[in-house]
Amino acid sequence: MTDVPITYAPSQSRENKKEPAMSYATKLDRPQRMKSRADQARLCRRITFVTACMLVPVVIGRRLMRSKNTPGPRDRTSVFMEARADAGAIIPWIFMG
Repeated sequence: MTDVPITYAPSQSRENKKEPAMSYATKLDRPQRMKSRADQARLCRRITFVTACMLVPVVIGRRLMRSKNTPGPRDRTSVFMEARADAGAIIPWIFMG
């Protein structure tokens, strides 16, 4: 073991220091919270739009590389809708860490 003496001092109880859960949410009044949600929705739409724009060339390339003799039904969705769907599938993976 060690030769250094260790002294333990009692700390203050944590009961006095407790804050209510989610205290920040109670500080915001309703219009501020709604504005925050609107800001989050706007940011989500922007991220989806930018990601979909970057995926349009990928979708076009994927369609061009697909053989005409590939069995199965042809894809009737637009390139932009397919890029948006791909963006919706990719965006959660970006923020997972």
